[in-house]
Amino acid sequence: MPEISRHYTLNLMTLSPLHIGSGRELLRDYDYAVRNGRTWRIDEDALLDAALGEGEFDEALLRRPAAELLQPGDFRPDSGLFRYAVKGEPRSRQQGSQLREQIKDAFDRPYLPGSSLKGAFRSAIFDWALAQNPQALDTRRLKGSRKWAAQPIERALLGRNPNYDLLRALQVGDSLPLDANKSLSIENVQVITGGQPGSPIEIEALRTQIRLRAGVKLDMSLFAPQSERKLHLGDKLDWLTGLMTVCRARVTPILAAERDWFAKRYPSSPVAGFYAQLHELVAGMPDERCLLQVGWGGGWLNKTAGQRLNERQREEVIRRYRLARGKRQPGDSFPRSRRVALDGQGRIVAPLGWVLIEMKEVS
Repeated sequence: MPEISRHYTLNLMTLSPLHIGSGRELLRDYDYAVRNGRTWRIDEDALLDAALGEGEFDEALLRRPAAELLQPGDFRPDSGLFRYAVKGEPRSRQQGSQLREQIKDAFDRPYLPGSSLKGAFRSAIFDWALAQNPQALDTRRLKGSRKWAAQPIERALLGRNPNYDLLRALQVGDSLPLDANKSLSIENVQVITGGQPGSPIEIEALRTQIRLRAGVKLDMSLFAPQSERKLHLGDKLDWLTGLMTVCRARVTPILAAERDWFAKRYPSSPVAGFYAQLHELVAGMPDERCLLQVGWGGGWLNKTAGQRLNERQREEVIRRYRLARGKRQPGDSFPRSRRVALDGQGRIVAPLGWVLIEMKEVS
């Protein structure tokens, strides 16, 4: 009987704070309150019910910030007035200041979406395909839209449309959900360039050393003889079965570039050492493991084929799509900025989104 599918388990561990946004901005004193070094996500319905009690409805309650209805004794996990409480607090103490929410399920449990993982895998596979076919990276084939610029090249290498796409065969599930109280932290993030830092950004994020598990299914029916006659994917099957090798090849030059960037501009920060350690770590990894940067904060190097461009091509792309901001001369380092997490004293402590992944086949 022909093989229909293969199944794998992904075991992941965060090596730095990881943020996947829900698209919602939480507002201080309305959606969350801060007390005792923790950020408390308010359960608006429970709080309003408690405030109303058995008395008559007071319309003025609806116009007050939710935090004004709370008493000091309410700030305990069993009060029933909070959906969860997260270690850390945003820097801004201004009422209405924004906090970017981490994606969660309907029960307020954070998870890592399979779509985010698959997007990172796709970038690695596209980079691998370019390494096998360097002549395909022809900037004359790029589209006018910045968002879809590389689509013609990607389709030439991975499949001419979604029905013929190699990544149809790779089905990545969401990770198992986590307890928000134990897995989340509040991170104060800043955009840095080596010069004047950018405005602060406050986020919820999965903490460092959080373990996750997800499933992967490889649809082998797309490589069967009857499918092969139409799809012609067979010579690329190894790209999927050897996915961790593909990802290691993708990430090795990125780690070296990030190590050098931070060592030159912020040599005393722990981030330069972090990248040096990761670069050494990935060199000795077994076949079933890799490193990847996932989610918000990954930047241009992780989400494009920028590492494959020669100097002329890179300058052409930067100019054509107006990627550079501020004053930049041809040949200057690009990208100029990075997103990093800061400690309570405003010191750079970590990049965002790095995970260690182990992929094991389920027999």
